[in-house]
Order: sequence, then structure tokens, then C-alpha cells
Amino acid sequence: MNQNILISLIIPVYNVKDYLDECIKSIQSQTYKNFEAIFIDDGSTDGSSSLLDHYISKDARFKVYHQENQGVSKARQFGLDQASGKYVFFLDADDWMHNDLLTENVKIAEQTQSEVVLFGANEVQNGKILKERSPNTRQTYTGKEIVNQFNHFIHENNMNCLWNKLYLLSFLKENNIYFPNLKVGEDALFNIEVYKKLNRLTTNPKKYYYYRMDRDGSAMNSFRFERIYEVIAVRNGYYSLFSSWEADVSVTNNDTIDLLARYFKQLFLLKMSVNEYLLSCKKLIKLMTDSQFLKPIMLRQLSFMNKIYYLLIKLRIIYILKIFFITRFKRD
Repeated sequence: MNQNILISLIIPVYNVKDYLDECIKSIQSQTYKNFEAIFIDDGSTDGSSSLLDHYISKDARFKVYHQENQGVSKARQFGLDQASGKYVFFLDADDWMHNDLLTENVKIAEQTQSEVVLFGANEVQNGKILKERSPNTRQTYTGKEIVNQFNHFIHENNMNCLWNKLYLLSFLKENNIYFPNLKVGEDALFNIEVYKKLNRLTTNPKKYYYYRMDRDGSAMNSFRFERIYEVIAVRNGYYSLFSSWEADVSVTNNDTIDLLARYFKQLFLLKMSVNEYLLSCKKLIKLMTDSQFLKPIMLRQLSFMNKIYYLLIKLRIIYILKIFFITRFKRD
């Protein structure tokens, strides 16, 4: 295809030296060559900065910006502000991508005049693909069709993340869509604003992205009790989105319970005694109940397993909750 169109890749970097080389090589191996790769070194201390400087000296398409640690949200926003391509793609520095990601999805975007192209991804752990998530078909949706199909998009894909989407940069700028200053959930809130304004979306069932699930220190694998408040912001964002569409919010309620399961799973994986685990569960449940996190959830809208989980949390039955949790996740 014609490669006159410039694509901007935005890659925030923080202490990922062990994975950065694989990420960069997947960028250099793209069959689409007309891109700028914008790396934002967010105060790395592990040698990532030096590795980036080494690569920038060898590839004129690479741009590296070093800054004090400000968090991934500000790093991404800085990269977005520097972008000059027609389309923008966000890549995590510990992940990698298929050689044809840019070629094939830019072609789709141009053919369909879509503001967003949504494609498939693989979740990888210990070098093995744990889960494949992708749209069922290649299809273009407009206006009300996006609203009507959104529940299906959520079930098939990760609609919160950035790395399975190609965005039209002018669409983001014209609608004043930017990253909020959060440490967790900023990608979801960014996308919620995208969905509110989205007029044309094309889905692509091919899987191009490889998301690393097992990196120590990644946001998905770390645990902080305070993160619950950031999760509340995301949950409220989806409620606002669905309410503006006058759409069914049951999928959001089920996702909320699934998210709570992830938190309890992270607690379980921490090295602590049974008593420490139970005390931590109580603290987490208190945070959720005090913040009215569970209040908007209607029991009848939940799946059968999530109804059980919800009631155990609501009634604070910690010991049974632990047994239920272990049973639910023993396959992991």
C-alpha cells in the first residue's frame, strides 16, 4: 500500500530494560516504514534511558524525551502532544507487536474512513499465549450501530486498553480528548471519551498485539488499596457513557464484580499469612462499602457466579469468600 501517511507511535518507558529490546525490534520490523516512534522515558533508573539513547542514534524515526517520573498518564499525554502523524498508536514498552500491525490497520482506516480501528490481541505469560481476544468479524459501524453493538465489543475485546486500537489523531484533537492524571485507569477514561464522540469504528479480527501479563511491577500485577478510588472513577465513567446512550448497564455491573475478583486474586498472590490475608480482605471490602462502590449494582443484572461473589462481599462473609475465591481461580 501507499506509505505516504505518517503514523505516530507513542511508547511510555519506565524501568523496562529487560523487555525494551524486544519491543523496539518489533517496531523496526514493521512492514509499514513511514512512522515516528515517540519514546517518553518517565524517569527510568534501570538503564532503559541509555538503551533508548543507543537506538535513537541508529534510527532517525525514533524520538526520545527524558523527563522526571510523572506517571504513565502524563507520559502518554506528552507523547500525544508531540505527535504529528495522521494516525496514532499507543504501545507499552514491555510488549511487542506483529510486523503487519501498522500496514494492515492503516489500510483499513483509510478504506473505511474510520476514526478508530479495533483489532485483536494476545495476552502472554511465560512466553505462552494465555488468552486471545479479538472481534468476530471485520465490519464498519456508525452512529447508533456502535451503541447497539457495544456490549458485544466489551465481551469480545478489551475496550479499556489502548494497544488494540488505531486512532485518527485529528479526531482526538478536534474533540479535546486527553489523558486524565491517574496512575491506574487513565486508558479506560481516555477511551470512554473516545466512545462518547465516536462516529465510525471498524473491527478487525486479526490478532496483532502481544500483551505481557507477567512483568513484575506492571500496573496490572501490582496492588494498592488506594487504587479502588481510581477504579471507581472508571466505573462511574462507564455508567455515564451508558446512561448518555440510554443503554443497558448490566455489562458494566458484571465487569465491576470481575474487577473486584482481580483485586482479591492479587491479594491472594501476595506473600502473607492467612490472618494477614483476611485482614486485608476486610480492609478492601470496607473501602468498597464506605465509598458506595457496590451501591448502584442491581443483583438481577449479574451473572450467576457474580451474584454469589457480590453477596459474599456485601455480607462480608470473609472465610467463605476466600474459599470461593480459591475455587474460582485455582485454574490460574
